[in-house]
Amino acid sequence: MKKYSLAVPLLLTLMMVSPRSSFAQKMKVLSGNFDFLKGQQELNVVFDYTPMTFYNEKMSENDYLEKRNKDISANKGTNEAEN
Repeated sequence: MKKYSLAVPLLLTLMMVSPRSSFAQKMKVLSGNFDFLKGQQELNVVFDYTPMTFYNEKMSENDYLEKRNKDISANKGTNEAEN
């Protein structure tokens, strides 16, 4: 009986998880459609983060990187900041 002590909970877990994975890729389209994807083999997606800001000061990426390099240089040295 000890052989089955681990197998039973594992089997029950697999039975509960497997139906969830079969529904993982179903999508509900709220507006528009996906007709433009029909027949496509590849899709190139480009993410544009130019309007992104950091912290409450609304710092640009360059300002953030300069501030971060200064902080790292002050705490760990310039070699660490350059990496």
